[in-house]
Amino acid sequence: MRGAATAPQPPAMRVLSSATLLLLLILLSSWLQPAASQGLDVSQEALGAGAQATATEFEKFEDALTLATLGGRGRGGRGQSASLGSFGSVKDLQRLQAAMYYLAGSSRSYESAAHGYLPEHPRDQKVCATCVAQAAATAVEMSLAHSMGLTMRQLQQRNLTASPTALYFCAAGGRTCQTGWDIPLALRNLDDGPQWLLPEHCVEPVLAASQREDADVSDWPTMCRKFEAQSRNPQCRKVTRAQPQYSCSYRSLSSFYEIQQHVRQHGAVITRLLIMDDFEVQLPPAARNVSGLQWRPYSYNVSAKAAFGHAALITGFDNDNYTWTILNSWGSGTDPDNMRAKGGTTADGLFRVKMGLLGVGTPDNSYGVTCEPTKGTRENLHGQRLWITDARRRPLQLPPDLDARGDCYNYRVQRGDDVASVVDGLGLDVRGFVQDAANRRAFQQVNFTY
Repeated sequence: MRGAATAPQPPAMRVLSSATLLLLLILLSSWLQPAASQGLDVSQEALGAGAQATATEFEKFEDALTLATLGGRGRGGRGQSASLGSFGSVKDLQRLQAAMYYLAGSSRSYESAAHGYLPEHPRDQKVCATCVAQAAATAVEMSLAHSMGLTMRQLQQRNLTASPTALYFCAAGGRTCQTGWDIPLALRNLDDGPQWLLPEHCVEPVLAASQREDADVSDWPTMCRKFEAQSRNPQCRKVTRAQPQYSCSYRSLSSFYEIQQHVRQHGAVITRLLIMDDFEVQLPPAARNVSGLQWRPYSYNVSAKAAFGHAALITGFDNDNYTWTILNSWGSGTDPDNMRAKGGTTADGLFRVKMGLLGVGTPDNSYGVTCEPTKGTRENLHGQRLWITDARRRPLQLPPDLDARGDCYNYRVQRGDDVASVVDGLGLDVRGFVQDAANRRAFQQVNFTY
């Protein structure tokens, strides 16, 4: 295979490749669980348009697994005219293949919290409608941590943070605490106004000196000029549009598989939520001192009605129990100054939700952010990306027949690898990886624990 692991393949790689296809049927068959078992109601009246789209995506997810496992026709969106037993285009089939291979070759659950990629203290937007900016700033930080191989604590110790205040109030648009923001517009500012991805130590001292909270500031243009010009830290004054602190990109994610892939690679995905009027009932004051990973997940309630739109981060998933892990921006329940006394918070700002509910993962309303320090900054002075140390590089080996196959290489798997991590780490196409291995019959029957 061009640009991928090739024959002669190391024994460890054969085991991993074998796991790809052997696990495909085993893993997928064990995932089959009808959405109805969650009480999933896909009516537009109950869920709203965004949540209905999420429920439909969840049904596609289930139908694809049924089709892959049983080889029959899918349910076609539960009674609708379409069916996954046929494909509208070759691209649809290719997406299904990629999802099956990736899911079969990756861990069934993942939590960014377990790898040190979550902030020690969840952000609190308080009375301001800045949920999108809070989510975007945290997504930038988590991606930086992933890119540089740091924990969030190490990232903060280096002052490599992103201020949601500067991103929200200083970027073009003239927002206030009441106006709110849309996710695509906020992410567009990562390109249009990258100078406003200021580290928090460039912003907080100025706000503290003014002795005002965000909601009390009426003249943000003046305050933003102070962020630029009056910071005591000379490093902050060097952040400009031409030389921003971070270089970021983003993309829309249209399937659960893509969302899970981005969470594994970059820590978090920004998603639009539809908060229901029973949210504080399912996350009552008793949850304030408990981790969201320990509290029961938000589940379907037939009487719940839509309350308001929101934005937060997907930071984990559990495909055995069909749940997403969400990092909210309502602070910690252990904070005595937290304004949400009636409920809705946990000790670490996390909560879990059953897949297909609250609009989490809505197609075209879920976005992945990728960031790293800009060339010319202290962390990437000459564009050499020195944080990618030898210890983090993939141990590639040139094959012995280099003259004949000069564009190929071998890779021996390392402890902790799975198919998905190898594919992601080497920048490969999972379909090409699996199909190439199958064409070369690079499989053997093995017994192993996955």
